[in-house]
Amino acid sequence: MRTKTSAAQGLPVRYAPTGPLTNLAMALVRDPSLARTTNQVTFMGGALAVPGNVSPFAEANTHNDPEAADVVFGLGTPVRMVGLDVTHQAVLTREDTARWRALGTDAGWFFADMTDHYIEIYEKNSPHLGGCALHDPLAVAAAIDPTLVRCLRTNLSVDLEGPARGRTLCDPKRLRDKKKDADVALVVDVPRFLKEFRTRLSHALLA
Repeated sequence: MRTKTSAAQGLPVRYAPTGPLTNLAMALVRDPSLARTTNQVTFMGGALAVPGNVSPFAEANTHNDPEAADVVFGLGTPVRMVGLDVTHQAVLTREDTARWRALGTDAGWFFADMTDHYIEIYEKNSPHLGGCALHDPLAVAAAIDPTLVRCLRTNLSVDLEGPARGRTLCDPKRLRDKKKDADVALVVDVPRFLKEFRTRLSHALLA
């Protein structure tokens, strides 16, 4: 993460973590000024208005290090949360993998086999989704093109104790604060995102 160099050059810093926020929290604790110089953190994680995927309350990335996420939220870092509220709306199906096989390339077959395995896991654990969720790709896409999602402006915190450990929620202590640090994605333009994702991936599998 080249935050200091980019900030020193006057360049906007965009950071898109797709796992627990451990590294970012450590960097912010060491240098709190990064919270002011980082243009936007768009992270894949959390669940605000839907159930979690590792517990009834918590999404996996946040659950794996809830203390780190709570530190990031509490330091005033501008964040955009792309969590299960939207990633569970953007799914790949077996129709997609069939199209990749039809490309007739080794890469197409490899990606199709790999994705079918992922879809099988979803069919066992979350059959209602009808495919596998594109968690990280959607988060990165939203970092590049924020118009893909519509967000609730709020402040966030994380439950750190008890059965709800790892749950992301609107910070009850800062509900009335005028300053809001977080945008939580709740609506996503699924057709536009999937069209772009499928087009780019098909071109790569043909190369």
